[in-house]
Amino acid sequence: MEVQDFELIQRYQKGDEKAFHELVRRHLTAVYRFVFQFCGSESEAEDIAQDTFVKAWKNLAKFDLQKNFRPWLFTIAKNSALDALRLKKGLPLNFFDNEEDDISELEKVPDVEPLPPEVLDRKTLADDLKRALDLIPVTQRTVLVMHYLDQMTFQEIADVLKKPLGTVLSWHRRGLLRLKDFFA
Repeated sequence: MEVQDFELIQRYQKGDEKAFHELVRRHLTAVYRFVFQFCGSESEAEDIAQDTFVKAWKNLAKFDLQKNFRPWLFTIAKNSALDALRLKKGLPLNFFDNEEDDISELEKVPDVEPLPPEVLDRKTLADDLKRALDLIPVTQRTVLVMHYLDQMTFQEIADVLKKPLGTVLSWHRRGLLRLKDFFA
């Protein structure tokens, strides 16, 4: 059975440095994918993800074990990404309220050893999905990526984005409807 995040945090708080390394290993890909949605650049996403884990490391000793680690970490990631973008582009404070913001790309995750015809079909589908996601406002795209790729619950997404659950559910529904229209 896999050790839960709160158990790793407890171990880290008692001096086990390897426990923090396990938390990083466990969440790095999801954090990277999440911040990539903001910046659209691999190198910037790497820097922001690293900054996120540095901030988490600095504050983990006082982390409240009654809270869920993943939304806390993603909140740090969101704030780090917004800070980096504000410095770079002068991003408005109401970033999540503006549904027509700049478009970013979705990280592609390859399948293991597909057959050549499947490769072509999947590439075409992935290209179509990327184009469709590019047409969706960043708020809706972010919710879809966090829910389907990062496997976060809607409540966790609402906590990270600091939005009401109903708003997150609405963005999810509108995003799915836009994808459906694209593929219809």
